[in-house]
Amino acid sequence: MSERLAFITACLDRTERIVDVCDRFGISEKTGHKLLQRFREAGPDGLGDRSHAPHHHPHRVAAAVANRICALRRQYPRWGAAKLHDWLHQNEASDGPWPRPAPSASCSRALA
Repeated sequence: MSERLAFITACLDRTERIVDVCDRFGISEKTGHKLLQRFREAGPDGLGDRSHAPHHHPHRVAAAVANRICALRRQYPRWGAAKLHDWLHQNEASDGPWPRPAPSASCSRALA
């Protein structure tokens, strides 16, 4: 963090070109401009590391489906993912058009 602040200070000093400052700090010009942009947007707090985790998961199973799978897993702990999937497909098809999870998407946290 202190290296990033030193880089920003050197860039804002304007005695050297940004390319030369980036070269001195051992970063690419693209990274240097990215750090400057983050500093302009959020100040010193914007220079911290950011998470690479996605903000949303498009294939996530709905909470109601996950809860039902977990309940079945607790009720029938010896059933595998394929059997739970088949049971849900055969016995709860009338509950509506909620998406069926893949057999591998059974709840593992219910056993923990």
